[in-house]
Amino acid sequence: MIEFVEAAAREIENVKEEHRMVMEKVRRTAEYYHPGASKYNATQPLQLFVIVRDFEAMVD
Repeated sequence: MIEFVEAAAREIENVKEEHRMVMEKVRRTAEYYHPGASKYNATQPLQLFVIVRDFEAMVD
């Protein structure tokens, strides 16, 4: 059981690091397309995907 817990703890740390990297890329992408957006959307960093979805709906 100890081995499982240790392996799970390592996996959780890996996932947390991946999450941090993805969120940083989302922030940088939002900042690239909408400068200053990260200051206003700090509480909703995934707002970028809503904007893209709405844009695609308008294009269709």
